[in-house]
Amino acid sequence: MIWSFLCYLVLLLGLGLLAARRTRTLKGFLLADRSLGPWITALSAEATAMSGWLLIAFPAKAFTHGLSTIWVGLACVLGDALNWLSVSKRLREQTERLRALTLPEFLEQRFSKEGGYAVQLVATSGIMVFMLLYLWAQFVAAGKVMGAILDPLDYPEACVLSALIIILYTLMGGFRAVAWTDFLQGITILFALVLLPLVCLSRIGGWSGLMEQLSQAAAEMPESSSVNLDHWFGGLTGLILFSFLFEDAGVGAGYVGQPHISARFMAIRKTAHIRKAFVISILWTTVTCAGSVLLGLTSHYWYRLGTGGAVHSRGGEMPPFDVEQIMPMMARQVLDPWLAGILVSAMMAAIMSSADSYLLSATSSMTRDVYHRIFRQTASEAELLRISRVVTVSLGVGALLLAVSTDPWSPESTVYRLVLYAWSGLSGCFTAPVLMALFYRGMTRSGCLFGIICGGTTSLLWHHFPPLGFATYELIPAVMVSALAIWWVSRLGGNSSHHLRS
Repeated sequence: MIWSFLCYLVLLLGLGLLAARRTRTLKGFLLADRSLGPWITALSAEATAMSGWLLIAFPAKAFTHGLSTIWVGLACVLGDALNWLSVSKRLREQTERLRALTLPEFLEQRFSKEGGYAVQLVATSGIMVFMLLYLWAQFVAAGKVMGAILDPLDYPEACVLSALIIILYTLMGGFRAVAWTDFLQGITILFALVLLPLVCLSRIGGWSGLMEQLSQAAAEMPESSSVNLDHWFGGLTGLILFSFLFEDAGVGAGYVGQPHISARFMAIRKTAHIRKAFVISILWTTVTCAGSVLLGLTSHYWYRLGTGGAVHSRGGEMPPFDVEQIMPMMARQVLDPWLAGILVSAMMAAIMSSADSYLLSATSSMTRDVYHRIFRQTASEAELLRISRVVTVSLGVGALLLAVSTDPWSPESTVYRLVLYAWSGLSGCFTAPVLMALFYRGMTRSGCLFGIICGGTTSLLWHHFPPLGFATYELIPAVMVSALAIWWVSRLGGNSSHHLRS
């Protein structure tokens, strides 16, 4: 199993080296010279959007919450479709016309002001804060996975090794390396989430066997749990059910305007490819979400949830382990070692395909939107490329320090919770500003600025204020506050931009 995994890592570094030979300009480093085809665009966008959440956190949620987890998957499919249908084409056309290479630069140019850079700077600040949180989550996930398969490594050492690999191939080839590796990782993830769940389902006797196992597992769950694994709504009612579904809806709504996904729309070769990329993306998301849920559900045949969130082998021959280790444990349990190695590679693929994109998004904004825009407008392409690589290393090291100082087994440090936190912050900053910048003619520069600030601030405050954070997920409130701020401030006065296309 280990050799299969190591061969996969070598292949990733090889793609990085190949991409480095074709990356000579800042546009090439940040957007691959707008040269991506539909297949690479689609799989890169989806692998990036899902992150380690898909193969680590999502099966764990399905294991602990049962059939009701399907609503998260449905929200992901619908949110992804909305993003493609509403944002992709307009954003690709407008960013090319405005010569914008990043999302903050697009918003600045969309509401241009002589000598102004406030929108670009505030948007970059939002990306830096929440992308760092995203990177933190991915490095925690990588540490868990790599520590589970490379036995000599403990958690901090596994974090360091995985972070070095991600930083290295991103550093070498920029966006082109990220897109190429994402394409490979998207295929690997799809393979894993079709093969492993189907093998597991066949072992337990199909759908009827699965329902029997869920009923038995629900009866054996700790008394503190009120979840009904075999019910489509988890047995929840009233306000608790509303809060549960509100969080799921928020996960889907957050797709619109995410910087790392929007970058794929901006990099596609031509708008004629968008329709094909959209179909590929939705099919991929539907299959992988279904596979992830099925994997979590079928694992109850082999494991049971005990007190404190620890998972125990039904035979008792294995010590308790973290619920987010379900995927590697299942791969070891039901597959030959060499095939298990490929599937564990898929877990690292999900993590790396997102971590490299978050790293590159933050790097792009710091280089293009801060260094070039504010400090060195006369900087050469070579200088900007060099600065991009310095920023890449700095951000990667910062996220790594957060990851190694994290207790990976704490309930507050699960990959699921960390990813949702970062996802809501980025959505609060960008979902309403991007969508309204593309469709709302009355939007002004001041409205855009206040929308970014109010949305991001609402996400932070809501998350850290226990009564609100406990009641419901902060993403939809943050987006609503951002949209209202844009509308209200824009109505107060000021000139709207004329860059919006009819």
